[in-house]
Amino acid sequence: MKRILSLILSIVTAVCTLTAVSFSASANSMTTAVPVSLGQVYSTSVCDTVESSYKSWIKFDCTADGYYELTCTSKSAPYGALYVTVFDSGKNTINFSSNGTSQLSFKTVTYLYAWQTYYFCIETDGTLCELDAVIDVHNHLYTNVQTVKAVADDTAEISRDGFTRFACSVCGSYYDAGAYSCPSNVVLSTAKYSYNGVERRPAVTVYDKSGAVISPAEYIVTYEDNILPGKAFVTVTFNSLWYDGELTKSFLIVPSKQAVTYLKSKKSRSISVKWNKDNNASGYELQYSTSPKFYKSKTVTVNISKKSTYSKTISNLKSKKTYYARVRSYKTIGGVKYYGSWSAKQRVKTLK
Repeated sequence: MKRILSLILSIVTAVCTLTAVSFSASANSMTTAVPVSLGQVYSTSVCDTVESSYKSWIKFDCTADGYYELTCTSKSAPYGALYVTVFDSGKNTINFSSNGTSQLSFKTVTYLYAWQTYYFCIETDGTLCELDAVIDVHNHLYTNVQTVKAVADDTAEISRDGFTRFACSVCGSYYDAGAYSCPSNVVLSTAKYSYNGVERRPAVTVYDKSGAVISPAEYIVTYEDNILPGKAFVTVTFNSLWYDGELTKSFLIVPSKQAVTYLKSKKSRSISVKWNKDNNASGYELQYSTSPKFYKSKTVTVNISKKSTYSKTISNLKSKKTYYARVRSYKTIGGVKYYGSWSAKQRVKTLK
C-alpha cells in the first residue's frame, strides 16, 4: 500500500512539474500569459530568433490604484535591447519602454487601477536572454527638482505664478510645491513730465500679485519715446531664475510751460496777445479774464488748433478795463488733449 501511495505521489509531482514547465514555455501570447502576484519573481527567457521564446507574457490582477513597476533583471549581459509593453484587459497599449543593449536591469512604471487585469509583454531584438521579472509597488524617487518660473504679462490670462516641481527620476511623475506670485504691477515715480528736450526716466518699482516688492536684480528696465511730448513707455523685462516675461507701463510728456511774449491794447476795446511757438505741440489754449484768479464766470477760453498760430487779437471787450491773459500748449494723443502748464499771467488795460 505504501508503495502504491508513493508511486501516486511521484506521478502527481511529475505531472505538476511538467505542467508548470509547459505553461511557462508556452507563455508567448496574451491568452497564455502567466499569472503573477505582487512581489512574485517570474523567471523566463526571450529570444528574437526562436519563435517559441520570441515573447513572454505576464498577467497581473491589480487590487489597488497606484503606480506599479515591472523590473526585468537579466542573468547575463543581454545582446540586444529588451522591450516591455503593457496592455489593459481590452488589449489597449497603455505603456511601452525599452532598455539599452547592455543593461542588466531596467524598470517600466505604469499607473494601474484597482480590480482590473493587466498584461505585460516582454520581448527582445537580440539573442537568448534569461531574466527574472517581478511586479511591485513603485515608490517614487523625487530627485529631479525644477524651478518653473513665474511669468509676467500685461494680459492676465497669460501671466502665471511660479512653483517648484519635484519629479520622480524613474517614472517622471511629479508634484508642484512652493508657489510664488507672478509680477503684476509697475509703479512709476512720476506719471507726467514737462518737455525739456532730454530723456525722461521715472524710477520703477515692481510688485507681485500678493503686493510684495520684487528686487530690481530680477529685471531690466528700458524706455521708449521718452523725449518728445506724447505718451512714453517703460518696459520691465524679466529673465532670472524665478521670473520670465515682461510688463509695460506708460507715462506722459506734456508740452513745456508757455510764456506770453506780447500783450497790448492798440485799439479801443481790444487786446493783442502773442506767445512762444511750440513745434512739439498740437495747438494752444488761450484764456483771458477780468479776474486775476481766472474765475470761471469771468473767464473766456479760446482754442487755437494750429501750432503755427501763436498770436490772437480779441475784440469787443469793455473799454478802460483791466484784463488778464495766459496761454498753454497741448498735445493730442488718441483724441485726448494733454496740456502743458499755464504761462505766467499778464495784464493789460483796454483803451477807451
